[in-house]
Order: sequence, then structure tokens, then C-alpha cells
Amino acid sequence: PTPPYLLSVTRLIPRKNVHGLIAAYGRCAPDLPWDLVICGSGSELIPLQRQIAELNLQSRVYWPGFIAYDQMPRWYAHAAAFIHPALSEQWGLVVNEAAAAGVPILCSQTVGAAVEMLRDRHNALLFPPDNEMAIAQAILEIYRMPDAERQILVWSAQATVAQYGPKQFATGFINAASSSFSPYP
Repeated sequence: PTPPYLLSVTRLIPRKNVHGLIAAYGRCAPDLPWDLVICGSGSELIPLQRQIAELNLQSRVYWPGFIAYDQMPRWYAHAAAFIHPALSEQWGLVVNEAAAAGVPILCSQTVGAAVEMLRDRHNALLFPPDNEMAIAQAILEIYRMPDAERQILVWSAQATVAQYGPKQFATGFINAASSSFSPYP
């Protein structure tokens, strides 16, 4: 793919909503210079490739497959935006990775990270994952957004994700464990 591109890092399984992402991308691709790169593997690869062929997007959607964790920074480095369209997700650590890498985030509003960490138009653009038109509109909005505004989203996301690092996790875990040994009032 030619950078910059729209990046998704996900398993190719139904609840990750890659079908919805491809359908939404098909709606906005004529107005978008970015290709779509989907890193990941899974049981839905063949049906997704069929969908791409039906939408005539073979020259615009790329499948590098599963990418080892230590190779991901180069994919994030060339991304114009990151999108996570999952229908359901406990957290979605890839959202933290994209934020830390300084990539503007488009995220399903039902992903745990979106509920707990992201705020629409503050540090990401959020969308309902079951609405292909809303996903397409979010993609076009981030593309058309002035650079300065997009950079503010990135900085806000980086500041937010810094609060969810290993030290903060360890502190929260210790506090939770300690409180479980405390007698009830």
C-alpha cells in the first residue's frame, strides 16, 4: 500500500465487524485517497476477500496478514488514521497502541476502550458499529479534518493513554487486591 493509509489491526472474526468496515470503506473510497490496510488473520478471510471483490476494491484494500507485535510500529507510523469497528470488545488494546503511536483514532462506541478512555471529538471520533453510513462519515470526517484539529485529537489521545500504562495497572491491581482483604464496614 502507498502511505498514508487507513489502518485496522484486528482478528478476522464476525464480532470485529470487518465486513461493516469494508462496506463503509466502499461507500467513501471514491472520495478518499487512502487505501485500507487490514492487519490480522482469522476465519473470515475468504468471505471478506469475496466482499472486497464484489465491491471492486481489490486495488484499494490490503491484507498483510498477522503482523508480529515488534513489527507493528512501522504500520502505525505510515497510517493516516486507525479504525476499530468492533461490534463488541472487552477493551481493544489496539486502541491504546494507536494512541501511543500518535495515529488519529476512529472507534466503535461499543468497544471497552471507547467507553472508558475515549471521548468523541476530544481524543477520537466514535461511531455506532452497526451503521455503515456512520462509519463512512467518520472516515471522511477524519480525512477532511484540518491538520491542526487532527493533531489535537492525537495529542489528547496520547495524554489519555498515558494514564493506562503498566504502572497505573499495577497500582489499580494492588488497590483492588488490598481492598478485598479489608473487613466490611
